[in-house]
Amino acid sequence: MGERQSFYVHLFSLGSSNPVRLCAVCYTSLMDSVEVVVLNGSPGSGKSTLADAVAEQLRATGVRHAVIDLDEFARVYPSDVEALNSLKWQNLSATWPNYTTIGELKVIIPVLIDTTADLESLKQSAPSKSLTICTLTAPIDVLKSRVTTREPNEYWQERLRGLVERYAKRSDSEKFADFEVSTHNKQIGEAATEIISHLGWIPTLPKVSGTTK
Repeated sequence: MGERQSFYVHLFSLGSSNPVRLCAVCYTSLMDSVEVVVLNGSPGSGKSTLADAVAEQLRATGVRHAVIDLDEFARVYPSDVEALNSLKWQNLSATWPNYTTIGELKVIIPVLIDTTADLESLKQSAPSKSLTICTLTAPIDVLKSRVTTREPNEYWQERLRGLVERYAKRSDSEKFADFEVSTHNKQIGEAATEIISHLGWIPTLPKVSGTTK
């Protein structure tokens, strides 16, 4: 079953009285007006920070956009990783129709994608005109330093440092990127401009291609 087909089945199963949600033809048109960029990367790579910075540059130039922070969609305690992961995609799938009805929209999603299952869940939960993965990079010692400084106590500091190490050891099959942007020794605004230039979301910025490290 294709991404859109499965998405329609999910919508029909909701039993909504909203006629827009019950019209597959309408949804094809609505989804074709939405472009998505995923800001992927290790903990400490700057996903949420860059999402806000990209959003601000889009706002300043009048580009309609939205930021969807999937970590906040599954901020539950106590729960195990698998349960939280499932909740994250379920919540995205449930709210995605509301974003598509806005019309032409650029959507920024900061989230770690390191398995094929996660990538497929993302595609099925948020079908769109285009999906681009930008992976943010920085040296592992820099990533560990960032999460240590950021997190409020030793419990979270140790947990996030462990996630940084695990991310660094992922196999080639767990690496997903259409392009990369380094967040090391670079101003936040500069990295945001670099991302937008790759995407071509601001017409006045020259579009770039390839991998930037």
